[in-house]
Amino acid sequence: MRKLMTGNDAAALAAKMAKPQVIAAYPITPQTSIAEKLAAYVAGG
Repeated sequence: MRKLMTGNDAAALAAKMAKPQVIAAYPITPQTSIAEKLAAYVAGG
């Protein structure tokens, strides 16, 4: 299935799929949405 997403959403999904133990991120423009999406992934399990 194809999914349309932004570049930042794709980066966050790739980070999730890599299953890192630690993600060092600072929410600053233009990558704020990456940190927000990663936080949502962590909260969602």
